[in-house]
Amino acid sequence: MTKSALLTHRFCLKAAEPPDAPQTVHLRLILDRRKAELATGVKVTPAEWNPARGRTQRNRFANELLDAWEARVLALKHTDLLKGQLRTASQIKQALLDNKQTGTTAAAYLPRHVDRMADSSTPGRRLSV
Repeated sequence: MTKSALLTHRFCLKAAEPPDAPQTVHLRLILDRRKAELATGVKVTPAEWNPARGRTQRNRFANELLDAWEARVLALKHTDLLKGQLRTASQIKQALLDNKQTGTTAAAYLPRHVDRMADSSTPGRRLSV
């Protein structure tokens, strides 16, 4: 493996039975002709999948999830570049699986949002949930 190796990534569908059933979108990582794949957890039907773009045609939520996966890949590539480090496709896959996104759920965020809105509202006005 050389320092000039280029990591590429793309999203692809895995075949399912029956062919028109929702299929899992996989993230394919390729480095030095070695590939690693991982399931993104996003399922779409082949009819709504655009293979040229690696995204769905109309499912905005699925596209946002795929954008989040892509952002994680790009962040790892950037971090490795800054450190002068080069991982294999398998190591990047493992780093993606180990680095679970711990975001805030809507259920946890909503009470804080309501409290903030209540603090910023006019005195005497009550917000209802």
